[in-house]
Amino acid sequence: MGIRSTLITAAVAVACTASADAIPSRVVKGRYVTVELVAARQNGREVWAAVRFRLDPGWHVYWRNPGDSGEPPRIEWTHLPRGWSAGQIEWPTPQRISVDRLVNYGYTGEVLLPVRLTPPEHRSGPRPGSGDGAIVADVRWIVCHDVCVPGKATVGIPAGQIAAPASDEWAALIARARDSVPRPAPKSWRAAFREEPEAFTVSILMDRRAERGTFFPTDESRIDDAAPQQVSVSANTLRFRLRKSDQLPATPTVLRGVVVFTSGAAFEILAAGTNTDRPKSR
Repeated sequence: MGIRSTLITAAVAVACTASADAIPSRVVKGRYVTVELVAARQNGREVWAAVRFRLDPGWHVYWRNPGDSGEPPRIEWTHLPRGWSAGQIEWPTPQRISVDRLVNYGYTGEVLLPVRLTPPEHRSGPRPGSGDGAIVADVRWIVCHDVCVPGKATVGIPAGQIAAPASDEWAALIARARDSVPRPAPKSWRAAFREEPEAFTVSILMDRRAERGTFFPTDESRIDDAAPQQVSVSANTLRFRLRKSDQLPATPTVLRGVVVFTSGAAFEILAAGTNTDRPKSR
């Protein structure tokens, strides 16, 4: 090999090393939480990434609607392989978390926030060991216990790891997270709400025997999150009486939310108003 070839080979090696070194760590330990980026194929061809939060005991992170306080995690995909795009976060089913007199919506223990990644049409994913770019995300969050602590991190992985053996474990984690994402309610269900002076009554007519559940509003400042929910069941109808938020800007024409049944099943609900012809300011 000539001197010129040797120099070119060395330069390429240095460039590859620098590129690999530039990829941020996959795991970052923050205050009261460990944040991790995972990615894997699902269903053979689909590519999914997820930010995994592992929280210290007693601490929680927030759902898309945080409830009485807090903010949801934010994910900005700052680098993807050429031609790839990222979808929106698919939010797993939340919990009601009581903190003093407040009620928040979020997660304790561990949660993964999955996002679908779409490669260009002519490709289903990176080739193992090809060095085909990187997946990098800037993540911001707030964790709370008796106090709240903001955090941020940049996490990344080489895109080629999606097809590596280690991704089998990540695939199982992502699949479980996706399984816990609420499903759209069956088309046969009918949901509506009626406005009262201090509350909304939401009625859900189902094609099966109704069971009790909990209502999680998708939009902020619709209901009083800390107020007890009055729940009643009659045959195949489930009803919630939900106290209005004192920050409600105007009467909504629809109430969007997630209903989590006692069985653990969760469905997205869109309830239309039955007596909301004139918006009313509060």
